[in-house]
Amino acid sequence: MKILIIVITLLFSSWANAQIQAGQICHADPEVTEYNYAGVWEKFEGGWICNYWQFLSEDEWEEVIIEEEGVEAEIDE
Repeated sequence: MKILIIVITLLFSSWANAQIQAGQICHADPEVTEYNYAGVWEKFEGGWICNYWQFLSEDEWEEVIIEEEGVEAEIDE
């Protein structure tokens, strides 16, 4: 019985940690950018978004925009 209680507790804590909350750390989608930028989860119109752009320098920002345009062009083809 003790083992069952421990297993249930561990499963619940893992499930609770997997829930998205505003301000939690996230990482950029590898399909969008070649770098694993860190960001924070923010509530968006259609759901949640990993806002890593706020931490980028101007040079990195421009590089990400170019990468995203390349990904969109590949998807359209």
